[in-house]
Amino acid sequence: MTPYTPPTNDTEKIIIESWQTFLGIEQIGIHDNFLELGGHSLLATQIISRLRQKFRIHLPLALLLMSPTVAELAVAIEMTIIEELEQLPDELVSSEVGQ
Repeated sequence: MTPYTPPTNDTEKIIIESWQTFLGIEQIGIHDNFLELGGHSLLATQIISRLRQKFRIHLPLALLLMSPTVAELAVAIEMTIIEELEQLPDELVSSEVGQ
C-alpha cells in the first residue's frame, strides 16, 4: 500500500476530488495509482471528461493510463496547459491569465 501523501497544489486537489467522486474513496494521495485503486476504462473516461471541463483543455483518455498517479497526471495536465497557452496568440494569453 502506498503511504498517504496529501496534494501539494490546486491541480492535484482537483484531480483527487474527481477520483474521490468516481472511485468512491475518501482519502486519495498524490502517489496512489488509479488502476490499483480499482480504476478501469469506463471510470477513466468519466474522470477525463470531468477534468476536461475543470481545466478547459483537451485531454486524451490515454493520458490517465500513461500517468496513473495523481502526481504524474497533474504534471501532464500542467504541461498540456502550457502547450495550449503557447499556441495561442499573445493577446489571448494575456486575457486568459488575467493580465
